[in-house]
Parts: sequence; structure tokens; C-alpha cells
Amino acid sequence: MRLIEPLLLGLAVFAEIVLSGRDFYKILGVSRNANANQIKKAYRKLAKELHPDKHHGDDSAHEKFQDLGAAYETLSDKEKRAIYDRSGEEGVNKMGNGGGGHDPFSSFFGDFFGGGGGERDERVPRGADVVVDLWVSLEELYSGHFVEVKRKKAVYKAASGTRQCNCRHEMRTEQMGMGRFQMYQVKVCDECPNVKLAQETRTLEVEVESGAEDGDEQVFVGEGEPHVDGEPGDLKFRVRTQKHPRFERKGDDLYTNVTVSLQDALVGFSMEIDHLDGHKVQIVREKVTWPGARIKKKEEGMPSKEDSNTKGSLFIIFDVQFPKGEISQIQKDAIMEILQQQDVNPVIYNGYRPNYKYDALLSHLVFPSDPTRTFKKRAFQLCADCDEDESSAKGTGVLISVCLSCPTFHCLTHLLPHLRDAKHAFALSLETGYIYCLRCGDFVYDRLMEVTRMEALNKLRSNLGLSVLSSWNPSDEDLSRLARSKSSDGAVIRPRSINYTGPVRGLVNMGNTCFMNCILQSLLHSPSLRDFFLSHHHRCNNVPPTSCLVCEMQNAFQFFYNANNRHSFVPHTMLHTVWTRSSLTGYSQHDAHEFFITAIEMLHKDSRSEEAFKSPTLNHASRDCKCIIDQLFTGQLQSDLFCLSCGNISTKVDPCWDISLNLPQGERELSLERCLEGYVCSEVLDSSFPCSRCRSEGLQKQLSFLKTPVICVLHLKRFEHDTHLRKKMTTRVTFAEKLDMSPYTTSCRKQPKLFDGKNGSAAHINRRSFEYTLFAVVQHEGSLDSGHYTAFVRSNNTWYLCDDERIRTVPVEKVRELSRRRM
Repeated sequence: MRLIEPLLLGLAVFAEIVLSGRDFYKILGVSRNANANQIKKAYRKLAKELHPDKHHGDDSAHEKFQDLGAAYETLSDKEKRAIYDRSGEEGVNKMGNGGGGHDPFSSFFGDFFGGGGGERDERVPRGADVVVDLWVSLEELYSGHFVEVKRKKAVYKAASGTRQCNCRHEMRTEQMGMGRFQMYQVKVCDECPNVKLAQETRTLEVEVESGAEDGDEQVFVGEGEPHVDGEPGDLKFRVRTQKHPRFERKGDDLYTNVTVSLQDALVGFSMEIDHLDGHKVQIVREKVTWPGARIKKKEEGMPSKEDSNTKGSLFIIFDVQFPKGEISQIQKDAIMEILQQQDVNPVIYNGYRPNYKYDALLSHLVFPSDPTRTFKKRAFQLCADCDEDESSAKGTGVLISVCLSCPTFHCLTHLLPHLRDAKHAFALSLETGYIYCLRCGDFVYDRLMEVTRMEALNKLRSNLGLSVLSSWNPSDEDLSRLARSKSSDGAVIRPRSINYTGPVRGLVNMGNTCFMNCILQSLLHSPSLRDFFLSHHHRCNNVPPTSCLVCEMQNAFQFFYNANNRHSFVPHTMLHTVWTRSSLTGYSQHDAHEFFITAIEMLHKDSRSEEAFKSPTLNHASRDCKCIIDQLFTGQLQSDLFCLSCGNISTKVDPCWDISLNLPQGERELSLERCLEGYVCSEVLDSSFPCSRCRSEGLQKQLSFLKTPVICVLHLKRFEHDTHLRKKMTTRVTFAEKLDMSPYTTSCRKQPKLFDGKNGSAAHINRRSFEYTLFAVVQHEGSLDSGHYTAFVRSNNTWYLCDDERIRTVPVEKVRELSRRRM
């Protein structure tokens, strides 16, 4: 009893000491035996929740945040924690620097909330971001880990004197005479206090969260490179996973390989696998194990980043080690007696292409590459239940599909009951080649199948004389990043989703620059260009890079598709780049088509690969060029000269970026199709073009499109210039939202049966490959000497009238009624 009394007395004294100050363990929500990592995790979580910038005007939250900082500062230091455990907060205060004098919040997050609260002002310039790869082991990603990093950071300190700052280029307009103006660019700067660079050392705590994935970033706001006229950039630690000797990670699942003996593979075995945190995974196998067999262990994979209590699966894939020694004839007979496999014969097959069945379906039913298969596809274009031809107007939207378990052809609406009743899992769309999954209720994506599908589609397009398509085929890592994408703050630029309903961004007129704004609106609304520029595929080869128009376009796309930005875009640097590198200078009104051709030529030059950039032989739309402009805008125009005397045919193929259509005089209204017919119609040349073989005159010239581009640009030549007359033609041109280019192609001239309407669905299959959808129209209003350009663009099936910075929605009927300038 005497021994117990001093012990109780000591506990009472300790409780009284702790209660006389703050309970730091209770504030952090951890036990008294918590380790350093547990304390760091608890502080990091609570610091985000209680930061004053999230609780403006709440004094209690500010007080709790101060208590949290004091608790972490004390318990994260071994010496202070020992004193606190013995003497409480009073003992820590006596040793100095206690009670929250230092804010440890920034060591975890940098200046996470910008130092003053609120979101960043996008108009303030920022320094460059610093991205550091943080290599961590799979064990650290499984259990979570903290890494302490010491960083020498460059900062600006005040110095004596002043300096020029906030320098910018502004456009000025000067009147040169009656109705004549000249635009020029000037540099304007402010006067600011002088600064000098200094070095500071910061200690940062980088948390590797349990379940973090390769590519995840922890951002320390304001810890990047400084900017002399603005805010510093961010420091980003990007998780990189080290190669593990035993496990491979795919999402939240783990994969490992186990090699067993032939004896264990036949009779069964039991074993244990050491997991990443040291616990044992029991494996029991009582049946035959073949090479490649695998076992799935649920809840033994990686923890989920969103919920650490949820884990993926562990997949164990088995290999079988066969004995290398010789076996006797008696043993051979015994094995044969046991296995009883004398009737099993060897099977020879090509195992290189796992999608050979899918490839056969694509080449025969979806994208038939020869006329025979095309006509056979006609029989499968009708739904047996609704009896609607997919090619008819009545059947618009009907998606004919085939069950992949039996030869059942229906539209997707009537095929779904068949899949459910017959318990068949998949169907193939005869329109697109995509696979429909009944369980998912949607079309699914598989990277290898997408490669096969694109090969079959491009083979068909090449045979028909169409441009080869290229699509982004994401890898497993890309898909993993997409799966964990979340809504982000304003510091991250995200493309607008297809359901985006906000306004289209306007472009500021800098003085008679409507000709440029309308072309930019058309380019900015091209889906293919958008995917290219927002994916950062461009690698600049220009020196200096400020003269690269592709870089300027990339900046424009990033600004234009920033969902958190609602301001109009001022393309002044783009205009300056075009002016300094072309003849588009001066005060006169410029033609939108002239700017389009100039811009496309500059984009083509600046977007070439490094090898092509160094080659002087690559000119406009060279076949060796694989740049984005060549892929999207370049077509091939074939010119055939027929000699009526000797029958000689000479052919020449020229690249083209646009199609300039003449408007016949005396016509008040005509269709776009009629303009195209006049463009490719045959004509008899004069005597200045004799036959190269017999030298006779009267050659017949026939134009056709050997290859049509992905983006077809049609230029209606409304401005007529000659020595006696300068006028704008007022002929009205009508067109629909869909344009069939097949009648004007070389394929149609050589194989007219494939495009003949008498062949029903077979002709429609090929015609639809040449079908273009209208997405932009540029028009000119006014006279030849003074006028204004506007653009009509389509975004998410809604048409917008873009009049510089003024944007409004318009019905599609309004687009059809206008006098057209360029699509």
C-alpha cells in the first residue's frame, strides 16, 4: 500500500501540470504514444480545415489554428515533447520559443493560401514553376511517408534606387490623313522600387500519402522561381515510383509472379508472400496450376487514395518450372498413364496478334477496304425489328450493331433486350467499330483494340483518298491520371467539358483587326487543334522562342479554354509575331483569307519536327512533314491533262490548304455544291498548252481531289480586282450543315459504282466517309474599302456570333441565311 500511494500522487501531479496548460495531444487528436508520422498527418489534415483563410471573421477558428500550430511545434520536436510530457506547456514556455511563435504550416504547404487569402489574381505575372521528381518506394506508397527537403530559394529583397517594371506592349493608332490610319506598337513601363536577389533556406515536409499514385503532385504555392514584377511560382513535388523487385502496381491493384515446381503445380501447394508492410498473405492451391494461371486476393492491393480503408486486389500469376534432368522410360510410362493425354494434338497458331478476330470483323463489316466487302455490308444495314435503313433519313441516329456471341444484327435499341435475354456481354457497332459492354451500359475503351480500329479505319480512308486520322491513344498511366482527376482551383488550366454551357470567349479588336479575330475564332473551335495544343505536344525549335506562332497559339488555347477565366482574350503578341514575320503590316484593311494563309504557313513552319526543321528541302505540305498543320489542313489536288488526239494522260498532284471558289457573274443565288462542281469541271486549254507526246493542241483539263483534308477550308472569292474595276460580288451562296465531298474526288471518278446512289447502303457507306460538318463561317459586311468581319462558330452544338469581344448565341437558321465569306 505504501508503494501505490507515491505512484498515485505522481499521476495526480502530472495531470495537474497538463491541465494547467493546453492538451496538445487532444488538440491534434492523437494518442500520447503517437509516432512522428502520425503527428505530422494529424497536423496536416487539421491545418487545412482550420486555416483562417477558410474562416474569415471567425475568431474561434483563428484561435484553434494558433493552438494547432503550438501543439505541432512542441510535439514534433523530440526535446520539447519530452519536456512537455514531464512538465506540460509551462515547462516548454520556460525553455523559450514555445506557444506558437513559429508557423509550421508553411513547411507543409508553402504559402498555400497566397499569404493574404483568396484566389490569385490572374493578371499578376508569376515566376516559373519548379517541378521536382520525388522517387519513393512502393512500401512508402503503401504505408505513407514523410520526406524532409531543404531548399535554397531565390527571393527578391528591397534595394536602393528604382527600376523599370510592368513593361508591356501597347498598340497605338495615328491618323495619317483623311481616312488613313497607321498602327504601331510601343513599349510602356512603370517605375518601381529596386530589388536584388538573395538566397533563403527553407525546410519543407513533403507527405507521400498512403495510396498516392505515380504522377501525383504536392504543390507548395509560392516556393518556385521568383518574378521581379509579380509573385513567385510554385514548387511541385511529383511522385515517381521506384521499380520494385517483387510487385508491379496497376491502379490500386498489385501484381506479382510466383514460380512453382512441376510437382507443386500438379498436386497443389501452400505458401506465404511477404506484403509491402510485412504482413503475410497466405496462398493455398489444391488444384492443378498451369503456366499463366492467376489467383486474385481481394483487399490485398494498394490502399485507395480517397479511402485508405479500401484496398485493391493482389493478383498472383504463376509460372511452372519444369525439371531439366532426364527421366527414365518407366517414369515416362507412369506419367502418361496418369495424365491420359494421348489424344491431345499440338495446335499451331499465330499468337502475335491477340485481336485478330476483332481485326477480321473490322475489315469485313465495319471498314470494308474493297468493293466486294462493301457490297456485302449492305445486307447488315437494316434492323430486323424496326426495319429502318441506317442510311435513310427516317433511320437517322439508328446505330446498327452486331452481337459478338451470335450473328444477330439490330439497331442498338433492339439489340439490348437480346443481350440481356441471351446473357451475351458485348456488341460491335458497324458504324464506328467500338465495343459495347452490357454490364457497363456504354461503349468501352481498350488501348490495343483502339490501335487495331484506327489501322482499319485509316486503311479504308487511304483507299478512298481521305486524310489519315490520328487520335490520342492514352496509355495505362494516362488512364490512371484521368481516373483520379478532380475539380481543381484556378491555378490549373482545364479544358472545358462537353457539357460546358458558359459563354464563348471574345477577342479584343486592337484597331481594324477583325480580320484576325474571326480566323482565330475558327481555329480555336477546331476540336483537333484544341486536343493538340491542350496536350502540350509542341516542342519549340525557334530561336528566340518568342517568334514562334505555334507557341502563341498554344497560349491562346490555354487562355481560351481556362474554365475559371471569363475575360476576353487580347491577341496582341500573336499580331506582333505575324506582323514581324510577314507582309501583313500597315494601316490598310486586310483580307481574312490573306491572314489565314499567312498564319497557316507560319504555323506549318513553326510546328515541324526538329529533323524537318533542319531540312531545307521540306516545303509547303511536304509528304515528309508530319506536323499538325499538315495532318489537318493539307489535301492533294490532282490535275489530269487528256489529249484528245493521241489519248495521252499526264497527271500532276499538288498540295492545297484551302479551296478558292470563283463566283460566276450574273448569278443572284447558287449552292455551294454548284461552286464545287464548277471548280472540278473539265475545261479545254488554249494553244499555249500542247500535248507532251504528239504536240497537238486542245488538251482537256480535269481537276479532282486525290486526298481530302481533315479540315476542309472553302474560300468564296467575293472580291474582284482588275485595272478598271474593284468591287465586291453580292452573289448569295447557300449551303447546309453537312457537305458531301465524294462527287469531287478522284476515287469517285475512278470507281463511280462505289458512290452510285442506285447501290443503296453500299454507296452511302462510302459517301459518309467524305461527309463534312460545318463548324465555322466567316463573313464580311460592308464595301471593299471599308467593312467588318464577323465569325459564326459552333461550340457544343450551339452556334455563336463572334463580333470581336461581343459574343451571342444565334439559331442555325441565321447561319444559313447569311451571305457567306469563308467556312
